[in-house]
Amino acid sequence: MSARGYAAALRRLQGLGRLGVRFDLSRLAPALRRLGHPERRFRSVHLAGTNGKGSTAAMIAACLEEAGLRTGLYVSPHLSRFTERIRIDGAEIDRAEVPGLSRRVLSAGPELTFFEAVTVMALSHFAERGVEVAVVETGLGGRLDATNVVTPEVAVLTRIDLDHTDILGRELIEVAAEKAGIIKRGVPVVSAPPATAEVAALLERRSAELDAPLLLLGRDFQLRAGSFEGQAWSLRDLELGMAGGHQLENAALCLAALERLQGRGIAVTPEHARRGLAGVRWPGRMEWIDRRHLLDGAHNPCGARALARGLPDRRFVIVMGLLGSRSAAEFLRPLASRCARLVLTRPRSERAVPPEAMAREVVGMVREVEIAPDLRAALRSAGGEHPVLVTGSLYLVGEARELLLGEPGDPELTADPLP
Repeated sequence: MSARGYAAALRRLQGLGRLGVRFDLSRLAPALRRLGHPERRFRSVHLAGTNGKGSTAAMIAACLEEAGLRTGLYVSPHLSRFTERIRIDGAEIDRAEVPGLSRRVLSAGPELTFFEAVTVMALSHFAERGVEVAVVETGLGGRLDATNVVTPEVAVLTRIDLDHTDILGRELIEVAAEKAGIIKRGVPVVSAPPATAEVAALLERRSAELDAPLLLLGRDFQLRAGSFEGQAWSLRDLELGMAGGHQLENAALCLAALERLQGRGIAVTPEHARRGLAGVRWPGRMEWIDRRHLLDGAHNPCGARALARGLPDRRFVIVMGLLGSRSAAEFLRPLASRCARLVLTRPRSERAVPPEAMAREVVGMVREVEIAPDLRAALRSAGGEHPVLVTGSLYLVGEARELLLGEPGDPELTADPLP
C-alpha cells in the first residue's frame, strides 16, 4: 500500500469529524454485527477516568506482554502518528493495514463518527490478529463511550476530576456517574480513591447493583515505598519505568487489576508484573529529551496538578498550548511557582486556544510572558539557562517529539473532534 493510500485513509477518517461527537451506542451494534462481533473474540481490560488512563493502560499491557500473552492496546489521542492508537505487543499497526481496515469498517458502519470508526477498527484488528487480551482506554466519559461495547474481565477507574464539563456534567458527581458507566454485571472494579464521599457512595451503589466487586486503592490495596499489598499479591522493591510520583497510584491500579485477571484465569504472575512495570515506557508523560526538554501532556488542570507534584525542584521555561475551552489560568496555576518564563503558542489544531487569549487570562500569574506563532518558534524563544517544559495539549507534545527527536509524523493531521 502506497503512502498515498495511507494519507487518503487518514483524510477519509478525519472527514468523519464533521459528525462531531455523538453519545449514543446505537450505531455501533449493527456495524459490529456485520463484522462478526470482533469485540467478543478476545478478553479485555477497560479503563475510564479523567487522568492516568493512558499510563495505567500502558503498564497493564506491558505486564501482560511479559506474561507472553498476545496483547492489544487501544488508546487516544495519539501524539505524532495515528498508528500509535492501535498496538499489538507494543508494535503500532502497520500503515499499510490502515486503508483496508478503515474501508471494511466504514462499509459495515457508514454512519459511524470518527472515534466510533477508529474504535471498531481497533477491535477488528485485535480480533483478526488473534489478540488474547486487549487493554482498552475510553475516549470520553464511559457510559456512552464507543469503547463501552466490550465486556471486560476487570474495569479500572483512574482519578476522576472535572473535565469536559460541557458534555459530562458540571458537577463532579455527574462526571463520576458517566465514568462509572463502564461497570458491568459481575465484573470486578479497581478504582483510585474517590475524590468525595458522594462519589464513593455512587461507586459503591453501582457496584452493588451489578454484583461487581469493588476494590478501592487505600482500602483494599496500596502501594507505598516500592511495596504493593493487594488481596492476593505482596510485592517488594518494585521499580517503575515511568517518572513522576503520581505514577505510583497508576502502578497500584495496574497491579490490583492484574491480581483480578489472574483470579479470572489469565496467566499473569507477580514476576511478570514486576518486569512489566520496570520496563514500561509511555512517551510524552514526564519524558526528558536531551536533558534540556521535559515533555508532559497534562492537558487539563487535574493533570497539571499531578505534573507539578512530580517536577524536580527547579524552575522551567514553560512552553504551553491548549485546546478547546480549557482555562489557561486554571491550567497554569499549579505550575506558576516553577515558571521562570512562559511562552504561549498553539498546537496544530483548529481547536487551539489563541495564545493572545491565554496571555490575557494569565496576566499577573508569572513575570515574563511571550507569544510564539508556532511550536518551532516557541522552542527557539525558550532557550536559555533554564530547562524547558513543554506541556498542555498532547498534540503539542507530539509535535515537540517530532521537532526534538525527529519522530516521524503523519502525512495528514488527524485529530479527535474533542481534545
